[in-house]
Amino acid sequence: MGVPFFASYLYGFLTADNVSDSVDNLNYFYTSFILIFASFAITAKQYFGSPIQCWTPVEFRGGWDQYAEDYCFIQNSYYVPFDEQIPEDPNARRDQISYYRVSVLFKKIWKLDTRWTFNI
Repeated sequence: MGVPFFASYLYGFLTADNVSDSVDNLNYFYTSFILIFASFAITAKQYFGSPIQCWTPVEFRGGWDQYAEDYCFIQNSYYVPFDEQIPEDPNARRDQISYYRVSVLFKKIWKLDTRWTFNI
C-alpha cells in the first residue's frame, strides 16, 4: 500500500479507455484536469497570494499594510459603487456585508440541485 499502489492507481486514472470517443475524453479526462488546475490555482491564491486587496493609506508601510489586508479579509466589509465617493460619515458605513463570502456559492449550487434532500 505504498507508492507503487498509488502509482498504479494514478496511471490507471490518467490513461484513457479504448471504448471512449472524443466527447467522453473531453468530459472525463480534460474537464477533470481543468477543474483540478483551477482549484489548485484558487487555493494557491488564497494561501500564498493576497486573496483580497484592501485600500490602505499611504502611511501604512511594511507590516502595517499586510496587517490591514489580513484584518480586512476577516472582518466585515461594505459596498461602495465605483461611481460614488467613499462616505466620510461613519453612520453611512453601517450597512456591512457580514457573511462568509463563499457561502453564497454553496447556496447557489444547492439551489440548482433539485434532488437535494433538504432546502437551505
